[in-house]
Formats: sequence, C-alpha cells, structure tokens
Amino acid sequence: MKKRVYQSLLWIVFSLVGAGLMVGFSVHRLLSKSMPIYDGVVAISGLEKEVEIEWDQYGVPSIKANNRNDAARALGFLHAQERFYAMDMQRRFAAGELAEVTGWAMIWRDERNRKLGLRNRAQADYEALPSSDQLYLDAYAEGVNSVIRSLKARPWEFIVLNSPIAEWRPEDSLLVGYAMYINLQENLVWNEKCRGAMRGNLPEDVYAFLIHNNSVWDSPLRGESQPLIGIPGEQSFAYLKAATSPLGQ
Repeated sequence: MKKRVYQSLLWIVFSLVGAGLMVGFSVHRLLSKSMPIYDGVVAISGLEKEVEIEWDQYGVPSIKANNRNDAARALGFLHAQERFYAMDMQRRFAAGELAEVTGWAMIWRDERNRKLGLRNRAQADYEALPSSDQLYLDAYAEGVNSVIRSLKARPWEFIVLNSPIAEWRPEDSLLVGYAMYINLQENLVWNEKCRGAMRGNLPEDVYAFLIHNNSVWDSPLRGESQPLIGIPGEQSFAYLKAATSPLGQ
C-alpha cells in the first residue's frame, strides 16, 4: 500500500515538473520571437544605403549612416526593438487612448488628455513642418514599422494586455514629445495656484521663508549663493492661532 502511494506521489511530481518544463519552454519560445536583434543583416524599409549599428561593451549602440534620413530609419529600428511598448504607451497617453488597451482604469486620464486634442494637433504640426523635417519623421517611422512588420509574435506586454500593435505614424513622434511635456509640466499649474494662495494669505516673511529660501546644498551655476532666510519670529505665525482655535473662541 505504501509503495503504491509513493509511486503515485512520484508520478505526480514528475508530471508537474514535466508540465512546468513544457510551459517554460513554450513561454521562452514565444518571447524569443520578439527579442531584439544584435547580430547579422536586417532589411529596413526605405534605406538608401547600408547602415552599420554597433554596440559597445556597455550595450550602448552607435549608428554609422551616409545621410540623415538613413540614420533616422536606423534609430527608429533601434527604439522599436528595444522599447516599443513604452513608445506605444507614450503616444497613447498624449492622445488620450490608453483605455483602448488598459481598460477602464485609465479612462480618467484619457478624459483629461483627450480634451487637449493633441492627436489632431500633432497631425497639424506635422503638416506644417518643412518637407525635410517631414522626411526625417517619415524615415524614423519606417524604421519603427520595419520592426513591427518583422515580429513573429507580439512582445509580452501586448500579449498580457491582449492588445494589437498599431503601426507608427510620423506624427506619433510628436505625440511622444507632447507626452514628455505633460509629464514634466502638468503640476506647474497646481503649484502656481498653491503659491498664489500662500502669497495672498501668509505674511510676507513667512512666504519668503517657505518659497524663496535656499539651503547649504545650493550650488548655482552663475553668481553667488543667496543667504539663508532665518525662521520668522513668533509674531509672524499669529495667524495660526486663529486658524487652529476652537469655534467660538
């Protein structure tokens, strides 16, 4: 009886290990179909002359091209094979199209950004560019799309999200720039509102201490460091007593 139980447990263990190995092999095989290419010859649509891409010992690539547009095609190829998911999320973020792949969780963000109309703005800005700049963005898009069209399987992020891959349009590069601006500047409006409220309600010396003060760590590129502003006297914080006193007192 014990022998049969032991054999059954052993068979279950081997079955689980075998199933795990098969799943691992299948996942590895699927992921390898979208891995970056670092060796060999690759055809990039639109190339006028041969381009060389080399990686140094730190994995930093360098592009050797005969003209600006071919360099742009190679750059688009590099970006797409290394970071296309991030590129896709950035253009969707700016255009207010995140919920199309992430679901309802990003609807609030799409509602805010779509009001800006940046998809139409990017198209209009692209059409207003000089033809030489348009060709540069066209070439970059060709490099990106060369990777997309050569994929044997979607990158794992798109598989997890069950999302199709949309080809890169020239104006999408402008959308990524808009996304960076939003990420870096979005809080400025809120900060200015807070500063305005502080300026209107705080004593001048308290406002200066909180907003215009420096520290011993300041190291300006030009000019001398400004002197530190000391903590204002107790009388400057009298407003706090009124703000924190119980009602009726």
